[in-house]
Amino acid sequence: MRKVLVLLVFVAGCLNGYSQQKSKLVGQWKVIGLQNDMMYVNFKTDSLYVDTSIENDPGDEMIEMYRGLFGRWQYCFLKNGQYAMLEGDASVLATGTYKANRENKVIQIRFIKEGETKTINYTWALNSDGNLLLRNAEKEGFTLVMQKVAQRNSI
Repeated sequence: MRKVLVLLVFVAGCLNGYSQQKSKLVGQWKVIGLQNDMMYVNFKTDSLYVDTSIENDPGDEMIEMYRGLFGRWQYCFLKNGQYAMLEGDASVLATGTYKANRENKVIQIRFIKEGETKTINYTWALNSDGNLLLRNAEKEGFTLVMQKVAQRNSI
């Protein structure tokens, strides 16, 4: 009987941990920066940190280029598994569904864009500042650094 009780407490704790982790992901996230092995671009502070092995300083032009490409993006993850990618506050770029796997830290996003259904796997983590780090798991590229801006109940 005691073993059954211990097992039930353990299972309840695991389910609660999964629920808490997913609830941290739920909300609307704004891209505030990009990072890769060579640099980190921070849109909030207009700063660029570059690896010392890069000979030419890319400077302000690169910050503005990346801000134009990524700086208006927002990702929205709802409790019911719905997903949307927004540009600015209102323009919807893509909608679909997502599944977050807590164990291997992968989010599978399935969306329809321009009439075509696509599925992309992203690795994800929450850093010590509470920012969401999202990176395409299937190809090299940038990690998006995102800050939660709102809780949302619908898209």
